[in-house]
Amino acid sequence: MNNLYDILKFSANEAGEHTFLDIPHGDEGRTTLSYQSTLDKLNQQAQVLRLEYNINRGDRIAIIAPKCYEQIVLYYAIWQLGAIIVPVSEGLGSDEITFILADAEAKVIFAHEQFIEKVSNCTEVEIQSFSKLEQELGLYTEEAPDAYDETAALIYTSGSTGRPKGVMLSHRNLMVNGISSADKLPVTPEDRVASLLPYWHSFALSTEVVMSCFLKATLVFARDMRDFSKNLASWKPTIVMAVPRMLAMYRDQIFKGIESKGETVSSIFNDCLVTGEQFFNSNGLKNPDPILRLKRLKQENSILKQIGLMMGGELRFFVSGGAPIAADLQDFFRDINIPVYQGYGLSESSPVISCNTPGFSRTGSSGTMLSWLDPAYGGDWTFLNSAGEKSKDFEGELLVKGDCVMQGYWKYSDTSAKTLENGWLHTGDMGKVVDGFLYLNGRASNLIVLRGGEKVHPEHIEDLICELDEIAEVMIIGDDCKNIYALINKADEEIDDKLIAKKISEACCDLAIFQKPKGILSLAPFSPEDGTLTPTLKIRRKNIWKRSENEINAFLKAHKEI
Repeated sequence: MNNLYDILKFSANEAGEHTFLDIPHGDEGRTTLSYQSTLDKLNQQAQVLRLEYNINRGDRIAIIAPKCYEQIVLYYAIWQLGAIIVPVSEGLGSDEITFILADAEAKVIFAHEQFIEKVSNCTEVEIQSFSKLEQELGLYTEEAPDAYDETAALIYTSGSTGRPKGVMLSHRNLMVNGISSADKLPVTPEDRVASLLPYWHSFALSTEVVMSCFLKATLVFARDMRDFSKNLASWKPTIVMAVPRMLAMYRDQIFKGIESKGETVSSIFNDCLVTGEQFFNSNGLKNPDPILRLKRLKQENSILKQIGLMMGGELRFFVSGGAPIAADLQDFFRDINIPVYQGYGLSESSPVISCNTPGFSRTGSSGTMLSWLDPAYGGDWTFLNSAGEKSKDFEGELLVKGDCVMQGYWKYSDTSAKTLENGWLHTGDMGKVVDGFLYLNGRASNLIVLRGGEKVHPEHIEDLICELDEIAEVMIIGDDCKNIYALINKADEEIDDKLIAKKISEACCDLAIFQKPKGILSLAPFSPEDGTLTPTLKIRRKNIWKRSENEINAFLKAHKEI
């Protein structure tokens, strides 16, 4: 296999009429595309790209759309020609879309119909709809070029600290990451994989577009978020790709479903959760006590079976990425027999670096390293401490190298040189490895140093606070202050500040004294539209400071910090 297109061609030859894409059809119905019919469709689209748009090896093609099956077909058609995909988040503001399209020098731009007008205002390049790809010009029959070490995708970072940068990922990067992920996760052709994760995010690109195709699984698509929430059970997924926000939503739905059945069922369910805490330890091992085993078995045949049916009755596990997942959320799904396997990575590593898997899982960890990081296969990992020393035994910044490390940043050679030193990718993430499992505690660039010299990684504290129902968003500040403080968005503006302060104090009760916020400041909602959130809904610290600088400084002055 010398090109990503070869993966789909291989699976079509092996799996033929097995369903690859389960997709919406008409107003309410659904239809399917087999691996062979998907191959035929993308060969037809490749012919259109070549004859109508003169797409050649190395050309950049931008795609702007909500998650849909058309993206997968188009991606493989582009790769068949040796061209480069540039997936762009439809949720970005016009300024960022304008920048990305100009920076990538997109030759052609395909957009979903609902975004054509928006994107047309961002570029002088004519915007094409997906329907333009349906022309009958025959099938493209030339062999895909040997592009193994050529760029396959430009994945633009979310730009949390500045302008987005295009991460150059090669065919080798994505193929090796997808196959290495396949070595970890027990996905089979019988599996039905569902998710709402966008394809401009490298996690979905690697695990769905590449890995699931390689393993000949079926991908299930929703029309939109409402369709996904309403009809997920009827699709009978076996695996759901998710982010922590989605998992929190599912947990809330399960609690509401249980509460609607009355106090008796709620009491049985709560007892089931207590039993789960006793039944599993943090390593996922089951308690051998026979009395407890019998009680758990009865619960599995009653209340847990009912909960399973709420998710379709076939769901084996969730795979979570994109952000750390709170331990109590992970424990909840473990206790109802639908475990969550958290992974970790970043766009610059194609992206997956580590992952928890059945039999090899630790609550609170990001799992064990993937095979592409094994020195036997040319990869490696280490930690860099504050003294500039490297060791696997340190707690420090994680460095990785190997086949999945990006080629660099598009047009940003200076930034690439700082991020890639002697083959090592500096992830910017701080952590350690214990018993083979990776534990992360925050970004090096976000580290807060208090006036007394104490060092605080804000992410863990923010995760605890965001678990509160009263909080929509939070950002911890305190650099060069005596204490740290919480900038918050309330879930409801009517909620009293004293109640929120009390809830935050309770959530942080087990933290060190210097890790506990000494005050809160409620700010106007953060959002992708004003640049205070990324498209993946991560806070942009620099932009929050810029937008609310006067309020924040007045708050800090009132607390005698400045």
